[in-house]
Amino acid sequence: MNNLTFVFSADDNYIVPTYIAAHSLIYNAARDKRYDIYVLAPGDISDSNKAVISTIEKEFDNVKIHFVNMGDAFATSNLVIKHTTIPTMYRLLLPSILKDCDKCIYMDGDILVKGDLSPLFERDIDGYYVGAVRDIEAEQYITRFNYTHEKPDSKDYVNAGFLLMNLELMRRDNVEERFLNLSDKRLLFADQDILNIVCRGKILFLELKYNALVKYRFINYKQRSYSSFITDHFAVDEILEAIDHPVMIHYAQPVKPWQCRYVYKADEWYKYIKSRIPKDIYTEYILPYISSHLVTGKEKNKMFLHWLLYKLGVLQLILNIQHKL
Repeated sequence: MNNLTFVFSADDNYIVPTYIAAHSLIYNAARDKRYDIYVLAPGDISDSNKAVISTIEKEFDNVKIHFVNMGDAFATSNLVIKHTTIPTMYRLLLPSILKDCDKCIYMDGDILVKGDLSPLFERDIDGYYVGAVRDIEAEQYITRFNYTHEKPDSKDYVNAGFLLMNLELMRRDNVEERFLNLSDKRLLFADQDILNIVCRGKILFLELKYNALVKYRFINYKQRSYSSFITDHFAVDEILEAIDHPVMIHYAQPVKPWQCRYVYKADEWYKYIKSRIPKDIYTEYILPYISSHLVTGKEKNKMFLHWLLYKLGVLQLILNIQHKL
C-alpha cells in the first residue's frame, strides 16, 4: 500500500503548534501503515524550526517529513482578517505540488488529533474535489461582508482546516487554475472562501467529529435559537460525539490554547504536550513558545468565565436539555 499523505502549512511563528499537531497525528495513527507529512513553508523558515518537526521521524519509524519551499507564493494576496497569514493559501497549490499523489489530507496547525485518521483514505470521494465539515457559523459573516467578486454559498459552506483532497480529480478538472484566478481577490476568509467557491457542488460533507470546531461546544447564549441552528445541520448524536469523542479538535478561534489555558478543550492540548511530547522538546521549545504567546486582561477573563461554566456542567446541561425539547 502507498504511504498515506498528510499536509500542513507553517511559518516560523506557527512551527510549534504545527509540530504538536503532526506529533498527535502520528501518535494516534495506525502502526501498520506508513505516512508522508509535507510541511509547506516560506523560503525563510529557520533550520532550527525545521529540525523540531523533523524529530518526529526519529521518534516514529513509520513517518517521513518533507519540507516544501514555497518561496514568496501568494505574497500579493489580499488578506482581510488580521490573524490570517500567507501560508494558509499554500494548500491551493497542492494539486501541482503533490503531482504524483492522488489523495491527501490537509490540516491546519491549530489542531489536536485524538484518533486514527487513516480510515478516511478508504472513503469514496469519486466525483468530489474535497471532503470537509460544514462551518455553519460562517454564514453570519459572509452575508454581511462586501464581496467585490464571486461570493461563496453560505448554506453549504465548509471549514478548510481539515480537507480530504481528491488531487487526481482536481488536476483532471484544472481546479488549481480556478483557485489562482481568485487568489488576489478581496475575500473574507481567503483560501477558505476560494475553496468553497470553486468546489461548490463537489464537496463531500464529513462528520463533525473529524473537525470538531471548538465554537460548536455549547449554546451561544447571545442567540436564543442556537441549539436548533446547529441541529439543522448536524444530527444530535453527531454533535454529542464530536463534543465527547472527537477524532480531531480544531481550535479555530482567535485565542488558541497556547495563548490561554481557559480555551475550551485546552486541557486536552496541555495534557497531550505534557504526557506525549519528548521532555527535551517540551522544555526547550514548547514552554518558551507558550510563555511568549499568553494573552492577558479582558480576553483572559472572558475565557476563564466560559471555562468555569463548562467545568461546572452548566453549558453542557443546557445543551442536553434543549436537544431533548
